[in-house]
Amino acid sequence: MVLFLYVDFVCVLCVLCVFYKCILWVFWILFVYSHPFPFLTFPQRTWPSTLAVSSLWDRPSRSSVSSSRCPEKDINARRAAARVSLSPPATPYTPSDARIPIIIVRLSDTGVGSGDGWSVILPSGWGVDFWKLLVFGGARVGGQRESRSLALFGGAASFPHDYPLCAAFNATAELDAAAAEATHLRRPPAKRVAFAKLRVAAAFRAPFDSLGGSATWVARGRAAVAAVSDSCAGETEWANEVKAKWPAANPDAALVTARVEMAARGVPAERAAIYAGGPALIAEWGARQRRAARTAAPFEHIGLDDALAPSEDDVIGYVTSGGYAPTAGAGTAIATVAVARLVSHMRACQSEKAEPLVWVRNVTSPVFYPARLVLIE
Repeated sequence: MVLFLYVDFVCVLCVLCVFYKCILWVFWILFVYSHPFPFLTFPQRTWPSTLAVSSLWDRPSRSSVSSSRCPEKDINARRAAARVSLSPPATPYTPSDARIPIIIVRLSDTGVGSGDGWSVILPSGWGVDFWKLLVFGGARVGGQRESRSLALFGGAASFPHDYPLCAAFNATAELDAAAAEATHLRRPPAKRVAFAKLRVAAAFRAPFDSLGGSATWVARGRAAVAAVSDSCAGETEWANEVKAKWPAANPDAALVTARVEMAARGVPAERAAIYAGGPALIAEWGARQRRAARTAAPFEHIGLDDALAPSEDDVIGYVTSGGYAPTAGAGTAIATVAVARLVSHMRACQSEKAEPLVWVRNVTSPVFYPARLVLIE
């Protein structure tokens, strides 16, 4: 009797569960037909037609705003009077005060570590006033030099300093070379850097044309980085990659951008030369490092007069931006290197089972520091 009651009870529960599910399905179907499913009818993003409408685009309005500026002394006088007469202190607006049209543009992260932000477009003549307000409001000041430093610390290239052979880079390089040479010549002859003794042929501008001749070109993008990486690993031939992807280009004249990571001490500077020392130098470097570890005497560089020091024929590239990165606690740089020479160096190191190191020497230094190259887009 107990068994039959238990079976009946289970059957009733099953019937109730099925009935409950059917009711839920009926309500769900009615809801879908009366209220369209949001994921099926997801609205398209539409921007209002008046989003960028501003009197800032009107030349007469911009001119009137710039010409109706209140003098600084009048503003200070009104502030002083407001502190005495009003509580809490404030400077009230008057009908004669200028109404300044501005446009704010949302910026996304550029990939260099600077994060998201805003661009503020102002009428001519109001930049300093808004600059003061932003600074006193807690904003941190940064210009092109700081933007370049952020890119360097983030391991990304900065335009135009890290884009050789383009018109903007050539113009900037000429100005920087002229300024560096003028600074060098202002020093007394006895205090100047002896570039001849340091065997530096181009002290004020990196000669990228010497890496590939007049047909030098820079391979950029994800596809270029993948092709160079595969060629360095011996999986493909660089000449075949160029013929397939860039038929009109010369494979021996190709350059690629890379991040320089120092393997020991040393801070690479702009225009520093990058050398491929070869497997023998890398093997000797490892032996000297092991001997230095046993004697507790650090060995971190190779001198210019060392028997294994690279020669000028071993140059594979030049640093375009370099410095000390506080976030990494070491020197870092962005460089442009010759692809054919880089591939040859990497394959030679692989055949000798040696670590693929390169050597960096600043134009004002007689020592070579070891480093590693990481290709970037």
